[in-house]
Amino acid sequence: MFLKKKERTIIKPEKRKSNVYFIVAIAAAVLAALLIYGSISSVMRETMVLVAAKDLKPGDVISSTLVVKEKRPGAAIPKDALSIAEIDSGYLVSSNVAAGDVIRTGHTANLKSTGGNLTAKTLLLGPGYRAIALPPDSTAGLVLEVGDKIDVVGVVDIQAQGGAVTTSKVVVSSAPVVFVPVTVDEKDPSSMDARIVIAVKEDVFTHVALAVTKGKVYAGVNADGKATNSPTVTANGVFSSAYTEQLTPATTNEKR
Repeated sequence: MFLKKKERTIIKPEKRKSNVYFIVAIAAAVLAALLIYGSISSVMRETMVLVAAKDLKPGDVISSTLVVKEKRPGAAIPKDALSIAEIDSGYLVSSNVAAGDVIRTGHTANLKSTGGNLTAKTLLLGPGYRAIALPPDSTAGLVLEVGDKIDVVGVVDIQAQGGAVTTSKVVVSSAPVVFVPVTVDEKDPSSMDARIVIAVKEDVFTHVALAVTKGKVYAGVNADGKATNSPTVTANGVFSSAYTEQLTPATTNEKR
């Protein structure tokens, strides 16, 4: 018996090339699918971030009382989001942040506070500032908010040769308000004594304290925030007969 020889299948070069192209195409498709999947996964993957628990204002200290930890999709997280490890690092808020916004490094000042909000707001103004409370009657009638600028005038009786001379002087100009009492609890006696607090440069800090101690102080809103050039005056100078005569013609013209 003679065995039949098996016929060899000869693959043509053209067919071999097409098979290679097909395999390469499949590999490329798989790779693209993996890349797309990885990209979607990274975008949809949730990460823990710090979010404002309520509206924040400049000077607020980032802490667990003002911000909360929440999971957000990667696509919704800014590149400069603050790390959750820095929740109690004492960073100061430098701009307004709406409740629910992710806290970013762009929201924070370039310094930290180891104190409370009052210390933080004073620190934001720069070096050399001191916070001082004003007597309640000095701001009576003024509806102030944090950030308002006020001038403080001291009225003191100065002993002179002819007796006491009542003198009025601007002791500090364009001082920013850093604290305003929000609510007064009648059941809490300490809240009844809550006062407006302003920040002043350290070189006039003692001037304000002296005026409060030796006389009375009055606050006025400085609308444009510029330095006040009002001169120091005395009761005799303002209410002297010469001063009154200067006012008379103007008053007469107004009546006409």
